[in-house]
Order: sequence, then C-alpha cells, then structure tokens
Amino acid sequence: MLKLAGPDAKASYVAWYFALTGVVYGICTVAGGGLYQWLNETKPTWLIGSWRMDHNDLVFAGGFLLRVLAIVWLLPLQEMRSQRPDA
Repeated sequence: MLKLAGPDAKASYVAWYFALTGVVYGICTVAGGGLYQWLNETKPTWLIGSWRMDHNDLVFAGGFLLRVLAIVWLLPLQEMRSQRPDA
C-alpha cells in the first residue's frame, strides 16, 4: 500500500486503509453475531455421511472456507518492486 502512494500521500493511504477496515470489521462483527444468533435459534444440522454438523460446526466450517477462498483474491496480486530514490 505504501509503495503505491506518493511521498505526500502515504498518510492518507494509511488513514483510508484503517478507516475502511475498521468499518468492514464492525459490520462483519454485527452481521456475524446476527447470523450466529439466527443459527442458534433455528438449530440447522447437516449430515455428511456419518458426520453430523450442528450450527457451531457450520459457523466454524464457513469461516474456514471463506478464509481459504481469500487466496483466490490474493494469488493474482503482484507486489510492485520498490524503486530506489535517486541520490
């Protein structure tokens, strides 16, 4: 992120990063709590062969799957090489 910013824009890049990640973190925390509450009330279960998954297992498996799928977004990213300033 800081490699993309110019010398005078680094502070605003960092500020925007923390502002956006803070908002997303807050929204996801509230939405995740609501989802868990709904799953706790409805008590869904999945049967995969002889393996039974309750709502706690579903939340854990869903979180794991979403974190693994983040690799899909990260693999195509190429880090820019830093350029040395002219002395």
